Amino acid sequence: MGTNSAAMKKDYSEKSRSQWIRSFVNNRLPNFLSEYVDDICQEIMIKLIRADARQGEKVMNFGYIKQTSMSVIIDFMRKHKNSQHNVSYDNQLHDEQNELDNPEQHTHQQKLLQIVHEIIMTFPKRCQDSLLLYLRGMKINEIVELTGNKKSTVRNDIYRSKEKLLNALNNQGIQYEI
Repeated sequence: MGTNSAAMKKDYSEKSRSQWIRSFVNNRLPNFLSEYVDDICQEIMIKLIRADARQGEKVMNFGYIKQTSMSVIIDFMRKHKNSQHNVSYDNQLHDEQNELDNPEQHTHQQKLLQIVHEIIMTFPKRCQDSLLLYLRGMKINEIVELTGNKKSTVRNDIYRSKEKLLNALNNQGIQYEI
């Protein structure tokens, strides 16, 4: 009976630990990653089982379990940080397809893009590069890494280039804000 009691206790503690982890993950995970709760819980449990094996007994330290859970959640969010952007990008593609159905709208956008491109090509090369990368959605730190310029230089180039672009568009009668 003692062996059966120990097995029941182990099963109960494993069940309560996994329930706590699931609840913890559900409360901390952003909505756009909610479909991955099972994967994250499984990864946490694998790490805890490995820790159990290293320690020789079940890890019941709440702080360790919480820290391990947060670590796995953060790692998963880093890996899937573009998931939310992919959904909006898919919607954007759908919207663009609807706009392509309207030839006048498509022609107007093409002309506007051509004007913007021509204006940007009049800027110094360093400013062109920084602004084009910025307009494509890159963050300043990413542009710094890519171009090798200082962060303050990239930030200033983008700011000044945006101002010059807006002024040039306004001079052509096109009201636009970035």
